[in-house]
Parts: sequence; structure tokens; C-alpha cells
Amino acid sequence: MKTGLPTSDQRGAADPACSAWVTASAGTGKTHVLADRVVRLLLTGTPPGRILCLTFTRAAAAEMSNRIAERLARWSRTAPGELAVELEDLTGEPTAVERVALAPRLFARVLDAPGGLKILTIHAFCQSLLARFPLEAGVAPHFSVLDERSAAEFMHAGHAALVAGGGRDAAVEEAIAAVAVGLNEGSFSQVIAEVARERHRLLHLLRGPSDAAAVQRDLAQHFRLSSPADEATICAAACRDGAFDALGLRRVWEALRTGSPTQRESAEAIARWLGDPAGREARFGDYRRVFLTQHGEARKAVLPKTADEAARGIVAREQERLVAVEQALRASRVVARTTA
Repeated sequence: MKTGLPTSDQRGAADPACSAWVTASAGTGKTHVLADRVVRLLLTGTPPGRILCLTFTRAAAAEMSNRIAERLARWSRTAPGELAVELEDLTGEPTAVERVALAPRLFARVLDAPGGLKILTIHAFCQSLLARFPLEAGVAPHFSVLDERSAAEFMHAGHAALVAGGGRDAAVEEAIAAVAVGLNEGSFSQVIAEVARERHRLLHLLRGPSDAAAVQRDLAQHFRLSSPADEATICAAACRDGAFDALGLRRVWEALRTGSPTQRESAEAIARWLGDPAGREARFGDYRRVFLTQHGEARKAVLPKTADEAARGIVAREQERLVAVEQALRASRVVARTTA
């Protein structure tokens, strides 16, 4: 941690003649080294307007500015003898008389410089460049930057306009409905805000109206779907005769109907599903719950303890089939919502 006089490494990093990369943990004196470097640049005669310091946060920029200003202000009223000792501690070398004479004048030089020392956040620096060269940057002269509150208000108004105007465009209305399924108002706004933040990535994918279909095909391929099938198509295929072991399920039904009340209810669900081919898709949810949990995982105890191994094997195979169907349904939802 930085205490007392600068170390040799800190003096080396603060030397303006050295191109340095400083990396250290919090509280070890990085800001102090940067402040020393700026001060030593000023001591070499560098005009304040030629020095630029960039930081990530306003707090860091303010701390840096305050440290340098406090030191230069103190130097302006320090006796020459004490100042010579401090300058020697700063550089690790004997101080020339010219620098001892220059140091008290640095505070006034910084105050007189147009704009003072340029210690800015990266955003503020970029904003200053845009303000100086608006035409070259393609922005309106005398533009202003929205604060977070105003930006949030505009975003909220945009969300409302999107939803309200969706009815005038069938494709947009359909997309909104697909995205909004299962989302509350706050979650929907979060999704739209995320889309807005990542719009440059989406625009890279979507160069024309037909590109959405191409993205949909790529997503389906990524999730190993045979095609961008919707949930109804996947469910219909899972309920079709030949997609499952009907004889085996009847054997499972026999084992369940002599079990506990819950197992007898499961037997009834299987019987209803098998006995009504036209209504299987509508009853698929009830049938699925016999074999899978609400999270789409295979139930551990489906059959009574007295069931034979053959029945247990049939249950295991049907669970494996239904898990695959569940994964396909989830993938289909992801493809549909992402495309929307």
C-alpha cells in the first residue's frame, strides 16, 4: 500500500519519459502514481492543455482532479526550501533551481488554461469530440446527451407506441403476441429494452425481410429440430399412432389400475388418452404428467412396487420419448419467440 515516500517502482511509473502500464489491486496507490505523473509532466513545462487523462467513472475523474489541484495549491504557498525537498522526494533526483521556481506557478497556469486539465471520463471525452466536430461525425450541432431518466422515459414511450401501433401491422402484432406470452408488463419492457441495446447485433443478422426466415432455420438447426416446427405440429406428431408403444402402455395401465389412488388416476389418464385418438393433443398435458414432473424430468415412482420389470422398461422408454418431445417443444418456443 502507498505510504510515505514513493517507491522506486512508483517513481518509475510516474516518470513522463517512461511508457508505463500499471496494474495493481485496490488501495495500492495507482491514483497517486497517476497524479504524480501529471504533476511531473507539468514540471517539465508541458502546457496543461496538452495533457489528457481518461477514466471510467466520474468519481475517479473527480478524485484525480482534486488530488492534483490540492497539491498544486499547496505548492503555491510552500517555502522554496521545503518545496525543493518535496520535489526531490517526488522524482528521486536532485531538483534544479528552475523547477523549484516553476512549481509555485503551476496552480495559476492550470487555472488560466482554457478548460484546465482535461481529466475526463471516456464518455465525456467522446462527447467533447462530437461537440467539436458534429458535421464530420454526422450529428446535429448543439446536440445534447440524454440523462438516464429522460432516456428511460423515451424508451417507455417507445414501448407503448410499439404495442399500440402493432394492431396496424399484422406481422408486428403477431410478433408482439409471441414475445409477450408468459411475460408480465415489466418483463416485456425488459425484453424490448434488451433488444434495443443489442440492436447492432440484430441488424447484422437481419439485412432484409427474408433474413428472419433464414435466422429461424438456423435456430431450428441449432436446436436439432427437423424444421422450424411449431408446438402444435410437434405435439401432433407425438400423439400419432405409431409414435408410441400402445400395447406396452396398456400393460402399464393394467399395473397402475390396481395401485394407489394417485396411480389409479394415472391409469385413467392413460386410458382416456389411448382411447380418444382425435382428442390426444388436447389431453397431452394430462398424459404427460403421468410420466414427467412439471419441470419435464422423468418421475422416479410411476408404477406400484409390485409391477414387473417389463412394465418398468416400458415406462422408462416412454419417459425417454416424452423428455425428447418436451425438449423439442421448448426449443420450438425459443425459436418462435426469438424469431418474433
